Amino acid sequence: MLVILGLGWQFGLENSVFKKVVVRCQEQNGAGNDVHFKMLKFPYKILEDVSRNFQIQQQPSSQENVNSLINSTGFYFNDDVEIAVERIKQGLKITQFETKILNKQGERLKGLDGLAMLLVDVDYDGKIFDMDRTVFAKDISDDGVIKVTGLTESVAVIAIDKHGNESKLYKVEG
Repeated sequence: MLVILGLGWQFGLENSVFKKVVVRCQEQNGAGNDVHFKMLKFPYKILEDVSRNFQIQQQPSSQENVNSLINSTGFYFNDDVEIAVERIKQGLKITQFETKILNKQGERLKGLDGLAMLLVDVDYDGKIFDMDRTVFAKDISDDGVIKVTGLTESVAVIAIDKHGNESKLYKVEG
């Protein structure tokens, strides 16, 4: 077995045709959770394409660019997204949004800058999230107000950041 060590990674390649690849990584994601990788077999052309053109694509922030990910060759999602929402007269208001994604300068996105969209279940039954509305970032005011009609007593939302990370379901009180 050939073992290659470096930068917290340990690769093990067994026998001459590399039928088994073992990868151990001592890295953690932004939330401090261990990162696990599973090596899969795939055509070399895919590896070549990804290594040459890999870019983290942003999730659509408007209806006009909802199909922009069709040409994407890579994506990454592994970070937690936190959201808190309250009911107001006009619909909903985001009172807290936090994502750990970084912009191209390596700085963490603050406020609603990292939000791509909010999925809304206007009549959440307490068991199954049934998306009734998609509210894109461009349709959310700078102060987090979302004009939504037809809300029932039980409303739930899921936030998606610009890199595709999803929040846990958040049940809106009131």
